[in-house]
Amino acid sequence: MRRRSEESGFMKTLVLTGLLAMVMLSTSIVLTAFPQHLYINNGTVINSDLKFGNNNSVAIKGHQVQYAQNDLIPVGEGRDYIRITGKQTQMGESIVTPAIRTITAGLSQSVIFEQKIGSFSIDKVGQISIDGNIINIIPASQNTVNVRTATSNYIVEFTQSNTYIKSGNVMMRINKNGNIISIYIVGFQNYNKVIVRTI
Repeated sequence: MRRRSEESGFMKTLVLTGLLAMVMLSTSIVLTAFPQHLYINNGTVINSDLKFGNNNSVAIKGHQVQYAQNDLIPVGEGRDYIRITGKQTQMGESIVTPAIRTITAGLSQSVIFEQKIGSFSIDKVGQISIDGNIINIIPASQNTVNVRTATSNYIVEFTQSNTYIKSGNVMMRINKNGNIISIYIVGFQNYNKVIVRTI
C-alpha cells in the first residue's frame, strides 16, 4: 500500500513540474509575438551597452561597429537582439532607422502573472517608479513613445496594442487603447514600492 502512494506522489510531482515548465516556456512563446518595434536614431541607448551614432554605427560596449539592413545586434548577455529592418527614414525632424528588438523573460517574469499598476493619457508623460527604478514613458506621436530609464533611451512604435519593455529586473506590458496607455507589471516578483504618475 505504501509503495502505491509513493508512486502516486512521484507522478503528481512529475505532472506539476511539467506544468510549471510549460508555463515558463509559454512566456517565451508569447513574447515572440510582441517584439519591440524601435526607431533608432543617434540618441538611442539600450541598457548602456549599445549606443547608436550617426552614419549607421553602434558602439557595443565601447567598440564602434557599422550596421546595415537585416543585421543582428546582440543586446547584453542573453538571447535578446535587435534586427535592423529598414533603411533610414525621416520621422519629424530626425532621421531614424526601423528595427525590431526581442525581449527575453526571466524565470519570475511569466506573462500569465501580471498586475495593472496605472494608466495615463497618451498626451502626458508617464513616470513609473518601481523600487527606485524609474521608467519615463514620453509620447513622441500618436503611435510612438520614448522610453527613458537610467540605462536606456529609445523610441517604441505601437504596431499592436501591446508592447513589452524591460528595465533591469522589471518587465512591464504597455497597452495602448485609443488615447489611454495602461501599464502592467509582468511576473510574480514582489516589489516594495510602485508609483505611477504623470509629469
